[in-house]
Amino acid sequence: MSDSGDRGRTTSRTRREAARETLGQSKRAPFLKALADPKWHMGLPTLLGAAAILATMVLLGQARPEVVPGRIAHQTVTVPQAVTFVDEAESQRAVENELAILDRPMLPNDAWLARLQEDLVAVGSAIRAGEASTPESERSPLAQISDSTWNRQVKRLIDEYLLEIPLVDNDVDAEASGRGRLLVRLNNGRVVRPTTVIRLDQSPKASDLTNAILRAGLPQEAVGPLAVEIIGPNAQPSITLDRDRRAQLELQARDQTPQVVEQYEAGQILWRAGQQVPAEQLDDAKKIYAETAQLGWTEFGTSLLLCLLLMAPLAGFASYRHPKLTRHAIRLATFLSLCIGLIAIPFLLGERLPAARDAAVIAIAAFGTISISLAYDRMLGGIAGGTLGVLGALVAPAPFMLAPGVVAGAAVMAARLGNFEDRATILSAAGRSAMVFALGAAVAEWTSLPSGTEGLFGQGAARAFAAWLTTLLIGFLAMGLLPTMERWFDRVTGMTLAELRDPRHPLLQELAARAPGTYDHSLQVASLVEAGVTAIGGDAALAYVGALYHDIGKMRKPEYFVENQSGENPHDDLRPNISYLIIVGHVKDGLEMAAASGLPKSLREFISSHHGTQVVRWFYVKARDAASEDEEVEEASFRYPGPRPRTKEAAVLMLADACESASRAAVELPSGKIESIVRDLSKERLLDGQFDECNLTLRELHDIEDAIIGRLRSIRHQRLAYPDDQDDSVSPDSSS
Repeated sequence: MSDSGDRGRTTSRTRREAARETLGQSKRAPFLKALADPKWHMGLPTLLGAAAILATMVLLGQARPEVVPGRIAHQTVTVPQAVTFVDEAESQRAVENELAILDRPMLPNDAWLARLQEDLVAVGSAIRAGEASTPESERSPLAQISDSTWNRQVKRLIDEYLLEIPLVDNDVDAEASGRGRLLVRLNNGRVVRPTTVIRLDQSPKASDLTNAILRAGLPQEAVGPLAVEIIGPNAQPSITLDRDRRAQLELQARDQTPQVVEQYEAGQILWRAGQQVPAEQLDDAKKIYAETAQLGWTEFGTSLLLCLLLMAPLAGFASYRHPKLTRHAIRLATFLSLCIGLIAIPFLLGERLPAARDAAVIAIAAFGTISISLAYDRMLGGIAGGTLGVLGALVAPAPFMLAPGVVAGAAVMAARLGNFEDRATILSAAGRSAMVFALGAAVAEWTSLPSGTEGLFGQGAARAFAAWLTTLLIGFLAMGLLPTMERWFDRVTGMTLAELRDPRHPLLQELAARAPGTYDHSLQVASLVEAGVTAIGGDAALAYVGALYHDIGKMRKPEYFVENQSGENPHDDLRPNISYLIIVGHVKDGLEMAAASGLPKSLREFISSHHGTQVVRWFYVKARDAASEDEEVEEASFRYPGPRPRTKEAAVLMLADACESASRAAVELPSGKIESIVRDLSKERLLDGQFDECNLTLRELHDIEDAIIGRLRSIRHQRLAYPDDQDDSVSPDSSS
């Protein structure tokens, strides 16, 4: 009992109930009740997150010029506010010009010059040694030069004149050496600026080397033998680049070169409508857009609100027609990832390849319509395609007048798409919508440009052709990706169902060969299922194919199932629990075979649930009758593992499977007997809870029963009993 002090005090539970009652009477109750729906618990935050991403893309996209290089501008564009920015390209060009005329500091190639000096000294020694036996008066001028004089003059040639007229190769550009921008710092500290060089990679001028040798004090006769050593096969440059000094000079040049600044006044016209914008002017416009773009919280909020308004029809219809979409995290993430990924295509192309962004807007609208129509339904696909097109036009950015044409094209494409009966469905939808997309693109171009613009018709026609071709290419692409999209979205199209119901399918052929009775049973069940599902407006094509494959697991042990037996029954020699395991095992075997054969998941649902959690009655009764008085046989130990049917089509299969087997086992089947069998089997499964998870109403169950009864009557109708011929001698006239 509660304490007397607590009397009159409302508990927290009572206060919550009172608040709920008050809330239920308030005018805001419908809206708040709608928000309390579980489908919004995950869907609404995810929608806001996706809208925030798209709002950011819209802001960044609108911060770029709409015009494409080489095309006619749709509108006159002015500078919104005074802006000054550094022209990076021109500034870099100015730096490169300064570096082109920059001095190149050089250093003597001391190692090679030392070896060259030794070789030249050796040349003089060899000349004098060769004429040592010749009288002094008859010796050549070179042999008359003393060792000290020859060595001194060679050293002078090496230390001065081969550096004033240096030997260079192609590492020193001709322009630098020709303009006298080489600076050679000698070992004695003197700096030499050569104006002439001897190029080793070309045929050197004889006069340049001759002048250097003569200026060193050597006679004319020394030019020949010395030149052979100086510019021979093993010759090397006499100077090398001083890289440290060069880096310092380049750094100074970069720091001291002034940047090129572009200034634009507020209201200054960048280009006028109808003008063909050159690429260099468009580059400046991009910088102006980037400098003046408004990316604050106010602009983000406006963009977010715009995205939410555009996405509202899509979100509302998706939550209404497909509530599981907003409650299933993986499905919702896949759906939004597909949408955001498609919208990112024109956003990225608007920066990298602006000429293709209009075609990209049409492409994502077409592909979004096809893929979402396949994943859910064509109504949602049409709404999604139109929404993607409008958002794509915003983030590209493309002319906004393109949006009506995109919406109309998506609607026409969605209207043609249904169950994807064959590949011609996609191509037909693409062909019809291509004309609408093309017309929309042309009208958008013509209405966006001022009248009388030169080349107006041609530019509109080019846009129309691009839109038409893009739509057709998307149709072919979607047709090729259809099997992948079916696996991705776990959907089965009419094309796949047509292929699977073909009797030539390998799995059906194997079933007919290994378990002919089961194959015939599956055909009869498929006919019943088709009638029952059609009666309630379900997916009859999917249910028919599911019924064809629901018993494929019996192929592994066909002789243990009555429809495949011809007299002997292997279960007569088995214990009931062993027989139970064999019978129940055909479900597991069927799932394994379906997975190995690549059957879609939606068809595997029929295999796993066509018996639900029913009792294997025959062997349960057999086990119960064989048990002793002290032994208790539980019914649960003889049930199928399930699951129970989770779709109406699977529930119809469960009932049709039982009805076909029962009707086949009956000796006589008058019309009333068929109805009694169907009604009793349906009631038994209903009371057993087998239909609790498939949202099947009693009215629908009654319609299913009527359809199965009608189809069974046509299959099991009694034929006329022809009398046996008693008298072979009866004449044709009398017998007739």
